[in-house]
Amino acid sequence: MDLPEIRTHLAHFLNHKDTVACAMVCRDWHQSFVAYIWHTGCFDRKATEKRPPKTAMVKNGHFIRVMIMETVDRVEEYLQYCPNIEKIFFRFPEIKGRIMVTYGTDEDGEVYVRDEEDFEIEARQIADEIEEIRNQLWQPVARLVLQSPKLTEMHFCPYSPTPSASFLKRVSMQKAISGLAKESNNDKQGDQHQQTNGSLFSPNTYRAFKRVVFFRQEFDEAQSPWLMLFLSRCKEVKLMETRHNLSLEPFTYVAPFLPPEEWSFPLTASLDLARIMGLPSLQQIHLLTRMPELKSLEFALEDSLPVLEIVDPFCAAISQHCPLLQVFSFAATPSQSLTEAQQVQVIEAPQMAIRKLCLEGFDFGLEPVAMPSSHPHLKISAFDRLLDRFAVSLTALDLNKCFRVSSKHTQKILTSCPNLRQCALLGLHVSDILGLPRTDIPDQQGSEEGVLAQTHGEGKDWVALKLKSLSVYICGLKDSSPTVHAQVFARLARLTHLQRLNVGNSGGLRFHEISQDGWKQDGLDCRLRSGLGQLAALTQMQEFSMIGLHQQLEVEDVEWMIQHWRGLQEVTGKLMSPNAGPLIQTLKRAKVQVQGSWA
Repeated sequence: MDLPEIRTHLAHFLNHKDTVACAMVCRDWHQSFVAYIWHTGCFDRKATEKRPPKTAMVKNGHFIRVMIMETVDRVEEYLQYCPNIEKIFFRFPEIKGRIMVTYGTDEDGEVYVRDEEDFEIEARQIADEIEEIRNQLWQPVARLVLQSPKLTEMHFCPYSPTPSASFLKRVSMQKAISGLAKESNNDKQGDQHQQTNGSLFSPNTYRAFKRVVFFRQEFDEAQSPWLMLFLSRCKEVKLMETRHNLSLEPFTYVAPFLPPEEWSFPLTASLDLARIMGLPSLQQIHLLTRMPELKSLEFALEDSLPVLEIVDPFCAAISQHCPLLQVFSFAATPSQSLTEAQQVQVIEAPQMAIRKLCLEGFDFGLEPVAMPSSHPHLKISAFDRLLDRFAVSLTALDLNKCFRVSSKHTQKILTSCPNLRQCALLGLHVSDILGLPRTDIPDQQGSEEGVLAQTHGEGKDWVALKLKSLSVYICGLKDSSPTVHAQVFARLARLTHLQRLNVGNSGGLRFHEISQDGWKQDGLDCRLRSGLGQLAALTQMQEFSMIGLHQQLEVEDVEWMIQHWRGLQEVTGKLMSPNAGPLIQTLKRAKVQVQGSWA
């Protein structure tokens, strides 16, 4: 501990209380730990009296890198001493206007319905009051952003007031210069560049941000154009459950600087549209055509339009305008039912080999379809085409919400993708893992319900030996002998890089290939008597989950986990029925979090 490098390394693993204690040991230790004490600051609206004195801010404010803002009260007075802020979380309280009523009482006490015109006038007044409060709130925040040259990341948290149009405008119009932009020049810059087509979206003229997240925000027509300009300055954009009212097509709304068809997003490399509201899918697709540097995309189909009207333009936009796409998430609801040909079309859209892939609502049927125009004579299934294109390049794959993915599909992924690091799949039957015969699958070709088909698993060895995270419901083990469980553990033991392992039924999802009766009693028996000890080689294990399964662990099983998985942080699932109290206490004494249902 005499070396500053060692103290600095250890500081990353200490909580705030322990870090303060270390800083009080001596002067040398104080120099090593003080930066971590002041790393994150918070302007708590309920505890303004607990703010550090100005002398402390003058001395230590330059250590602050992350700021959590719940109020702007005296914010400029304090933050002038924090020039190195890199990330801000905005958690302001929700703005609430006066409550309007649709009726009133006259002089005689008689109740009457208010005039519609009077009601609309009052509604406009209340809206103006809320907008004025919003402007007053975001005005000092805008100055803070303009005066923080190292700020690269902003998070607008749920229920916090939506950023005002003036805030978005001023932040978007800040020039990319070595010093700080002068506040008084921002509006003049905006007016000047309104007349210059294309200059507003120059990637080198204006200040850029690394990441921005909007969570449960709502933008009106006055804010939305400035929001889009602000997003054009950001490399990574997340619009989570965010709603805005912006008409892009047809172009009926005239933006204050350029029409939407001339907008450009030259910096945007990551875009999350999976949970955006108020922006139709075709308009989202139009935005994709303006993002030539896009490398990561999360997209979800909209229910209101036929699938055919979305899939074709979406795939065209991806293949023609997003040549660098490597991280891809595409979600469809069960009601939208993509055909096998449309699934192939989506898989064919990216030009580059995808590294991280997440698909929802894909059925992956067994009937092959004709390939696109490049090979019209060749027929292939969507699943086979996925592996043909991306088996070698994939490092992360999530098919956990593709409810018709079979156990054979899962086994083929684990035996075909050597570079997988993260994998989330629905289910894997023991017959496919070990190559055992199986007679409990309903015959897909049979006309009568309950007809069973005789199958035999391949039992090939897995090649995805670099996995760090695996989530798959291992089933078909009900009433199996401990020897069969041990053989499954032997397969898992080869995944020596695993840090997170879930062998349970995530989220209560019922794998369609097993019986609906007694499915909680199916699954891997995670006890030493059934072969758990073979996982001693998984020395990097941090999270172990048996969620959705009824286990009958004993204290010795839990103690084994603690002893052999030294980095274990969390265990999830029903450990024992009916009383798991001693097991939970054993885990908590080892500082392992326990999650799940215990009753």
